[in-house]
Amino acid sequence: MGPILTKNLIVKSIYLFLVFGGLASSSVLAQDKSQHILRNYGFDSARSYLTDHTTLTPDQKSASLLWVYENNPNPLSVNDISLSNLGLTEIPAFVLNYGNLNVLDLSNNSITVIPNELKKLKQLRNLNLSGNSLQGVDFQLPRLKRIKTLDLSRNELQELPTWVKRIKRIAHLDLGYNNLQSLPKVLKKFRQLESLDVRKNNLINFGDNFRTVKRLKSFQTLIAYNAQVKQIPDNIAWLKHLKIIDLSMNHIQSFSTEIGNLKQLEELYLHNSHIKALPPEISECQRLIMLTLQKNELIRLPEEFTELLNLTSLYLNNNQLEYLPEGIGNMNLSEVYIYHNKLTSLPTSFSDLKDLVHVRFDNTFISEFPVQLLSLNHIESINFTDSDISILPEEILSLQSLELLAFREAKIDRQHPSNEHYDELLKKLDERGVALYLIDYQ
Repeated sequence: MGPILTKNLIVKSIYLFLVFGGLASSSVLAQDKSQHILRNYGFDSARSYLTDHTTLTPDQKSASLLWVYENNPNPLSVNDISLSNLGLTEIPAFVLNYGNLNVLDLSNNSITVIPNELKKLKQLRNLNLSGNSLQGVDFQLPRLKRIKTLDLSRNELQELPTWVKRIKRIAHLDLGYNNLQSLPKVLKKFRQLESLDVRKNNLINFGDNFRTVKRLKSFQTLIAYNAQVKQIPDNIAWLKHLKIIDLSMNHIQSFSTEIGNLKQLEELYLHNSHIKALPPEISECQRLIMLTLQKNELIRLPEEFTELLNLTSLYLNNNQLEYLPEGIGNMNLSEVYIYHNKLTSLPTSFSDLKDLVHVRFDNTFISEFPVQLLSLNHIESINFTDSDISILPEEILSLQSLELLAFREAKIDRQHPSNEHYDELLKKLDERGVALYLIDYQ
């Protein structure tokens, strides 16, 4: 988008509003207004005004915006064009005048043909064709040699069109919201591929073509959430260069021990995936720093899990865990979310998590404030809302880094001797700037 209108331009725009009696009631008058803005304030101001204005009807806005693009006196000065949601059935001819384009957004239209002349856009790096109802593999695209980012999401593709393999410099490929059943074989052609997004597909053959990407050393991110993935297969070991995998919101019925071969893995997203157990070999992913396992069906964690010494963020909430491994204190966690589980206590070694900053353990069966937390000098937030904890220990004042404390005040036993100074305790925390969420429910 162009720069925001300056104060003078805003004044002039108000003047125009008065001159034209408000925004035009027809596309003809809207074009006249666009023409005036373009001539007097320049292309960027005209584009910004039309894009941000809410009074024009969609048809008026589309017609006016297209008119501004077509009549721009200096198209070579523009690096990006957005023609999204304009009801286009073909690419307007004026696009070819923008010879220095880096970004072309044609999303959410009804385009089925890309003219071969588009290859004249030699500087094009980012092409967005999402939401155009593309179906067949016969859909053609010119040889755009410098494309780095290609978005074909939200179409109806059952496989990747063969012409895509000609764009060998693709680094980021988005195929989400299509009808793919496996990763495309043609991926091996993309030696510079860094990320692949196949979310919301029908990947019933998820692991079929993993071997085709084994030599793609730049391939680091795979997004496949809510994609009907049923298993993490043995050949996942072929994805040895991956740093980020998102397999959340699937129905994973089997989990291969070969996960341990992903030595470069740093972020693993597995939440909402009906996982019942983790293989001990996950501990071999020693570079893992982020792991999301919330909203699964875990009853326990393998003891080897605590060997993930670089893990800093752990999401275990909404499972069926009855206890955490005692070795958890050996880890270097900075945030732990264990609410909505069947825990009755925290491991003794929890007090050794000296880098812990955020902890949430509400909706568990923990009935006494864990003393392990009182020695964690870096902790900033503690949430035990919806727990049965009735005593707030005065030692909580020793947590000098504490910024947020959330609990259900109605559960506090005001008559208990240990709560004798409860009001004074809250006052001191408040004076220190601690955000107190004394949540209660009727």
